[in-house]
Amino acid sequence: MKQYSKFVAVAFCALALATSAFAAATTVATKAPTLSAPVENNWTFGLTGVGATSTKGSGDSGFGVAVDVGHTGKVFLPVQFGVRQSVSYVNVDGSQTLLTTQVYNDWTVYKKGAFEVFAGANVGLTYGNTTPLWTIAPEAGVRYYVKKDVALVGRIAYAFDLANLGSGDTYNSLGYSVGVQFSF
Repeated sequence: MKQYSKFVAVAFCALALATSAFAAATTVATKAPTLSAPVENNWTFGLTGVGATSTKGSGDSGFGVAVDVGHTGKVFLPVQFGVRQSVSYVNVDGSQTLLTTQVYNDWTVYKKGAFEVFAGANVGLTYGNTTPLWTIAPEAGVRYYVKKDVALVGRIAYAFDLANLGSGDTYNSLGYSVGVQFSF
């Protein structure tokens, strides 16, 4: 099962990188800026407060902060892809500081004025004062532009432990974040 989970992680990373390369190569001339959303082919920087709650056992929780750097483009639908880095504090059997690095890819599935709904996935590694843990997670969220290049963002994700997919000893968690995102 471990070989299968590593294959899934590598395949997902390859998909995210291929999508980002394809989006960069196929992005057509940028549109004129509007107050509802940034133009395609922009860089983004986000700062969010994050939390996660285990869905197994006692429901242990953690909280922290995350930064992300991404890029926008268009591949059939508007897409945003990038890297997130978070630092979290968890008090499970003594306090732990955890770091998580994720690659993400989110598609805008609904847009009305300054409001967007997106869905996608991320894959990442959690490390620090713990055994390294590879996860993959579908995610969804909303983005509301308060200015043409500043948005408030809320996101949820459900992470699956890649090392134990299909077994009863899986660490799964519900992640949530709220923050601000800048386009430039």
